[in-house]
Amino acid sequence: MKASNFLENAKHFAVIGAGRMGSQIAQLLSRVGKYSVTLVDVNDEILDNAMKSIEADLKRFFVEKGKMMRVK
Repeated sequence: MKASNFLENAKHFAVIGAGRMGSQIAQLLSRVGKYSVTLVDVNDEILDNAMKSIEADLKRFFVEKGKMMRVK
């Protein structure tokens, strides 16, 4: 299967590791809009920090600029 076909057919991604790179990958995939993303880490503190970082980045670069709406 070609990579382009894989991405077209994928609906969900899991990102293992919530460090800076993993959290940025998860953020990018979630921003695309058609993918749901699960972010996993063995350390709950790292995972919590990653989620706070993702939320802050989305707010700063997208919500505050009117490019994205916050939905709870």
